[in-house]
Amino acid sequence: MQKEAKILWGHTDAWKEFEQKNAHTDAEQAGRQLMDILTSVGAMQTLAPDAPAVQEKIAALQNHITTHFYTCTGEILASLGQMYVQDDRFRKNIDKQCGEGAAEFIHRAIDIYCKKEE
Repeated sequence: MQKEAKILWGHTDAWKEFEQKNAHTDAEQAGRQLMDILTSVGAMQTLAPDAPAVQEKIAALQNHITTHFYTCTGEILASLGQMYVQDDRFRKNIDKQCGEGAAEFIHRAIDIYCKKEE
């Protein structure tokens, strides 16, 4: 997937930032931590996606991405949320790791978060 990402976004400032941060961090560990955050959001599916606890986790997700990968603007976060449901590879992986329906729930929570932040 990283090759595909480079083809799609290799020309962007975000990709250059990702490469710089990736050179100085344990990308595997940061990826596991990201999945831990997604799993914690998926575990909250009994709540509404706009619940404060859910929205706090989405803020933590955005912070984690910014800290370990690239500056995760609201626009980028919203795009990630869409990718989580539109790309079957992401949807299946998130639902497998975080619980059935988690990708859709995370997408809705991200959408709400980004609209509030506009």
